[in-house]
Amino acid sequence: MDPFENDRRILPDERRWGQGFGGKPYDDGELAEIAVNVAETHQDGYGPRLVSTIPGFERTETGDYRLPPGFDASNHPNRKKVPAAFLHPDLPTATEQPWQLTEALQAHFRNRGYALDQHGRPVHPHADQLLESIGLNTGIGWGWRLGESVVADAVVTVGDSVFLWQPPGADDRQAVPGGYAIPGDEGITDLHWNAGQRPISAEGIQSTARRKVETEAGVLLGQDCAERIVRGIRPISSPHTLNFWTVTFTVHFHLADTTVQPGPNTALIKTGDLAELPIWPDHRRAIEAAIG
Repeated sequence: MDPFENDRRILPDERRWGQGFGGKPYDDGELAEIAVNVAETHQDGYGPRLVSTIPGFERTETGDYRLPPGFDASNHPNRKKVPAAFLHPDLPTATEQPWQLTEALQAHFRNRGYALDQHGRPVHPHADQLLESIGLNTGIGWGWRLGESVVADAVVTVGDSVFLWQPPGADDRQAVPGGYAIPGDEGITDLHWNAGQRPISAEGIQSTARRKVETEAGVLLGQDCAERIVRGIRPISSPHTLNFWTVTFTVHFHLADTTVQPGPNTALIKTGDLAELPIWPDHRRAIEAAIG
């Protein structure tokens, strides 16, 4: 399996593919944006980034990677007070007698089409392009689990209006509801997820988006609500590493019931007024993908 096969299955319309999705390499503009996003990393535990010209970096004959030590992001507070069952190991990169992920996890990542490093950690599918000039930290960093994590952003429209909410500490910027998937969105337990049973389906992505709309916007979406996945991207920002990254899907929900009211910190905004509002840049792109 190649690492982008699932992209194409979930979102077959190539016109809906954004940065790094479906096998598309990052173009020059996207690489420039990524360079800005990681240039001044403010994440705790993140240090110098690995680039491919650093001694000790190697591509093996089998297509895997040997990564030199000294470039790990570790001990991030995002992982503190999280049950151990939810976490993959935060262990340093080593070249001598390297520790190994479990066979089940390595088999899962192989099945997804990812190359692995000497620890059996999955490596970003666009690693060669990213390491050529921009560089990334190694290790798990901010993440709870190695490899790719799904993020679902929800654009909820009612007539000619969109639900926006203001996340805590967002400096007055507006956002669409959204966030990380959890195993339960795919009907899987944490135990099975950590053992390598990790389906990623359109239904699971939509479940994530529905859950975030309810918890963040205070809106319970009925099963008769029109919904479709309208965008997929593989972004890179400061929390991401070579071994932990996200794929983000935009799900568009359209409500026929114009009487639906938003919850706290959420407002229903006319689409014609969006240009005047401070909105997270990628969320503005998500809205554009949903409503044109």
